[in-house]
Formats: sequence, C-alpha cells, structure tokens
Amino acid sequence: MNIFAIKGHKVKVRENSYCIKDVLKILELDKIYLIDHTEVLSSSTYVYLQGFNQSFNSVNFKEIEPQSLVDDVKHPSYFYYCDSERKEHILNKVNKMLREDKLKRILK
Repeated sequence: MNIFAIKGHKVKVRENSYCIKDVLKILELDKIYLIDHTEVLSSSTYVYLQGFNQSFNSVNFKEIEPQSLVDDVKHPSYFYYCDSERKEHILNKVNKMLREDKLKRILK
C-alpha cells in the first residue's frame, strides 16, 4: 500500500502478508477498511484504521485504488521521506504554477 495514504483512503487486508494470522484475528480479508492515518518511520510504517484503536503494519494492506500524488503530498511526512528526484519534480511543478498564476486560482 501507499505509506503516504491519507484519511479515508480505502484498503483491504493482503493475503500472505507479514503476521497474517494475527491480523486475521482482528480484520477480515475481503472487507474494505478506511485509513485514519499512517505513521511513516525510516524502516516501517504503522497504519491506523478508522474504528480501531491499534496500529497495523503497512505490508498487511493493499490499496483498492491508487492514491493521487496530490493526496500523497498532503501527508505530513511526505517531503521528509520521498526521494529527492520526486521532491524536485513536485517543486518544479509548484514553481511553474506560481509563474503561471495557476496556484493562486487553486488556493482561492
């Protein structure tokens, strides 16, 4: 799954994933779950689902639909952990929008 998933992003439990037997004691395979938030760390990501008071490992989930880059950027850890090439690409897009005055229209 996308570790930068934001609130409301839809996921399902991934079969044959890390500690799947423990996960299936709490969650169901075919059910759709909504992300509350993710906590991205340097070597793992904790996933918090809406309606649950515990975290899960991100490897236990698959996305229903890919999340857009626009939504990725909304995640508080995105710019800290994304690679420098991607950061540069996004910053170039934002600068271009600023030059073309598009960003001001979007933010209104």
